[in-house]
Amino acid sequence: MTDVPNNATPRTILLSSWDRSVVVATTLAYRNSMGEQDRATVADKAAVAAFIAAGGDPARAAEDVPQIIAAATQEHSDWFWRPARERLERQERAWRARGIWPPPMWARGGPDDE
Repeated sequence: MTDVPNNATPRTILLSSWDRSVVVATTLAYRNSMGEQDRATVADKAAVAAFIAAGGDPARAAEDVPQIIAAATQEHSDWFWRPARERLERQERAWRARGIWPPPMWARGGPDDE
């Protein structure tokens, strides 16, 4: 048996590792938020609130929520990102309809401002 180095790839965490109602609430909150707006920090806050409201341990929210989101994006990527993709397509059509393409740099996204 060989020793596993500290920089080994972490094991895959499955959605089935958490209570189903917590997973559904958390993923839907993040998914819907990203479909309505483009700030990951806003979606994170919505997901944490949904996690806690669904019975998740508030002390574990900072660790569990990102893991649930990561697992959902791996297991159901097309479904998970569909609302965000549709929002981006709507935004692109609007910019093109106004004759502004590519959009100005400030409208292309980037780090969240708080």
